[in-house]
Amino acid sequence: MPKPIAGVSMLQKIARSLNILLLCMVLDSMPSFGAENGTESGAEILPPQGATGTEAISFENDVIKLRLRPRTTQQMAAFFEARGFPQAMRQRLAKYCFMTVVMKNKSTDVVWLELDNWRFQSAHGSVERIPRSHWPPLWQQMHIPLAAQSTFRWTLLPERLDFQPQEGEGGNILLVPIKATFALRARFAVGKDKRTAFNIHVSNLRCASDPEREERL
Repeated sequence: MPKPIAGVSMLQKIARSLNILLLCMVLDSMPSFGAENGTESGAEILPPQGATGTEAISFENDVIKLRLRPRTTQQMAAFFEARGFPQAMRQRLAKYCFMTVVMKNKSTDVVWLELDNWRFQSAHGSVERIPRSHWPPLWQQMHIPLAAQSTFRWTLLPERLDFQPQEGEGGNILLVPIKATFALRARFAVGKDKRTAFNIHVSNLRCASDPEREERL
């Protein structure tokens, strides 16, 4: 079996997978509207009439299966409040667009998740993703309790991870919110030595509707 990347043991991966399963179960049980949609090979999907922007969009090819579901501000606020996040922390996070990403490696080789190779783009330009490194100094400056920092950290999609054959993983990404739809273009290396790679294109992503936040955009 290929050796996991440094600092991420198999036990840590299993623990993360269980945590992310819990995260998805809890968030999916909270109120959301609309039907699930899917796409193959980057085909564009149009949201159903009356959609609120909480519909999941999926991509699948011979190597990976990927699902992205936007989360409403109310869903995330309730999730974080139930886990004891301070109000100041919840208010700061409410400014962002949350997207829960779930990915599975369908192949018999290692597939590399590297968020530096993900680009979100709208018709008006780039959509900024907030990296994991942004948060620790901010939480320290805000005097956020370490327990809340730790809980928030495990809800995030790893910046870099080697997906072993048939392995699944997930977590949240945070984006600077926009009203328009946007697309994801991502590159995945394949193999322990990254000898090959492939690109994907997922269209018609959107942040979940939030009238209060949209008034400020």
